[in-house]
Amino acid sequence: AEMMLEISEQQYDYDVGGVVREWSKTDVREALDWVLNQDKILPRNLLTSLWRELVREDPELALKTALSQPLNRNTGDERYVMRELASVDLEQAIELLPLVREEYGTKYFSYAEVGLALVKREDSARALELGEELPEPIQKDYYSLMLSMWSHTDRFGLFEKLQEFPSQEMKSSAALSLLTDHDHHRHFTQDQSALLTSLLIGKDVARYAEHEKQN
Repeated sequence: AEMMLEISEQQYDYDVGGVVREWSKTDVREALDWVLNQDKILPRNLLTSLWRELVREDPELALKTALSQPLNRNTGDERYVMRELASVDLEQAIELLPLVREEYGTKYFSYAEVGLALVKREDSARALELGEELPEPIQKDYYSLMLSMWSHTDRFGLFEKLQEFPSQEMKSSAALSLLTDHDHHRHFTQDQSALLTSLLIGKDVARYAEHEKQN
């Protein structure tokens, strides 16, 4: 703490965030207390230097701390907690997700962090199931992101699951990802490509037509 006071007096000639990050490795609770008790002249993003260690020591305290911070552009710090927690304990991240705030940015990015972790673990179907908890405006964007990531990581797995999706909108979004994220003429047979295009509805039809025109 004395070192941090010296830095404060020297008008932050040192990398304060870096010092806080190193401090957190030896005593993250003390570092957190110091950051939370500073006045507003310190940068608000100092907490980003603490999330990694705090999540590993006490995930619930990390989330409680994030929830106590003001929103930044309609997004809370919960997204950073979820990103770190998903990397070390994905099941606990899923368990705590419903506690994040309701604002679009907070909920979308928090769920996206956990969903992307599921996709990376080749559990894309569960990532989509996670989206069932989201309200309609956020859900649509979340599904679009997950389907795009699934398309990139396992296009044939996504193709096989298409008909199991619960709505035509989701089938269309998935088909569009498969048609536009890859050279579908090379990766899919003519019949498979025809099936994908038959699933497109609404604006996805125009998006695909524009994509084909440009390629």
